[in-house]
Amino acid sequence: MAHVLRVEHRGVYLYAAVAGDNTPQDVREYLADVQAACVSSGCPRVLIEENLAGPSLGTMDIFAIAAGGGRKAATSIAKIAYLDLNPDHEAKGMQFAENVAVNRGLNVRLFTDRREAEAWLSA
Repeated sequence: MAHVLRVEHRGVYLYAAVAGDNTPQDVREYLADVQAACVSSGCPRVLIEENLAGPSLGTMDIFAIAAGGGRKAATSIAKIAYLDLNPDHEAKGMQFAENVAVNRGLNVRLFTDRREAEAWLSA
């Protein structure tokens, strides 16, 4: 299944809710769509709420996605707060993705609580 992305402007940030399959292709595509939404709206802060079905991606896929997208997104996105709603996804994989993206200049942070993510984006 292709991903489904819903984007809403919420004051100082965009809210992006994504659903679909947890495949490298779907993740790359929705991240590109989120970046395009940030650029077209002129809003460089985004809360991504991901609810993708399926097991966690492998380390090499995570690295490739975070490294490739991190450099590109850093030019147009100031802050990304990220919530993964799938309880079956491994936290260590998401932490690895955060580290890879941060090391490429992207200001991204993982959250387990939406209110904390919103407060960080608004600061």
